[in-house]
Amino acid sequence: MSLNRHLVIFGYFSLMLGLSGCQGSEQQSVGADTDSHGCRPSAGYTWCPRTNACERVWELAERRRFESTPDEFQRFCNNGAVGY
Repeated sequence: MSLNRHLVIFGYFSLMLGLSGCQGSEQQSVGADTDSHGCRPSAGYTWCPRTNACERVWELAERRRFESTPDEFQRFCNNGAVGY
């Protein structure tokens, strides 16, 4: 057998083996998960007790004018710091 034929056969079996691993595995879509508050972490939402809503860090930071970091988000949402 020629080298090309060996490569084709090897490629075919590799492809079939790879595809067989996909059967039966569930993949979750972005936004298909929810936490205990109904927020969707995979879509960027986190619960904020201060606003009593699911919020995206960067959107809330822009609206309330604080630095868009997880620490500042937590400070704003959990502490209710004055000045925000």
